[in-house]
Amino acid sequence: GHVHLVRRRLESPCRRDPEFPAAIVWTIYYDTPALVSLGEKLNSDYLKRKIRVRWYSDLEGRVTGPAFVEAKLRVGTRRSKERARLPYPAEELAGWDLQDPRLLTFPLLLRDKGILGQDSWQPVMLIRYRRDRFIEPLSNSRVSLDTDISAAAVNRTFVSATDLSP
Repeated sequence: GHVHLVRRRLESPCRRDPEFPAAIVWTIYYDTPALVSLGEKLNSDYLKRKIRVRWYSDLEGRVTGPAFVEAKLRVGTRRSKERARLPYPAEELAGWDLQDPRLLTFPLLLRDKGILGQDSWQPVMLIRYRRDRFIEPLSNSRVSLDTDISAAAVNRTFVSATDLSP
C-alpha cells in the first residue's frame, strides 16, 4: 500500500537505471513432479536450484526483448546463475499456457551445464511483478524494487487453486 512512497524515496538519493527502465518481469518457475526445488527452498537446504524462464514487458504490457531459461544455484552462501537464450521470441512465448509441451524443452538447454540431473522439470507457475531499477551514486550499486507480485497462472497438475491477486 505504500510502494509509491518507497519508490519516491529511492528516487531522491538514487537515479533511475538508464540501461534497464521500469518493466514488468514475467517468470515461469519450474519444479520436478516430486517438488524438489520447493522442498529445497522450504528446508533451507545448503544446496538449492531454481529453474525459470523469464521475459519482460514495458509497463503498458508490450513484450520487449528476448526470453531466457535460467538456473539460479546456491551452494552455502555462494550463488551463481546460468542462462541460455530461448529459440522463441518473447512475444510468442507470452501467449503460451503452462501446459504447452514446448515449455518442457527449455530446461534441457541447461543440461550440458550439469544442473538438472535426471529429474524432469515442468512449468509450475507464472509470476509477474513490476521491477524498478535504480543506481546509488556513491557506490554505483544497483537497487531493485519489486512490487505487485502475483501468480498470473498455475499448472493445475501441481497447484489446485490460487489467488491471482498481488
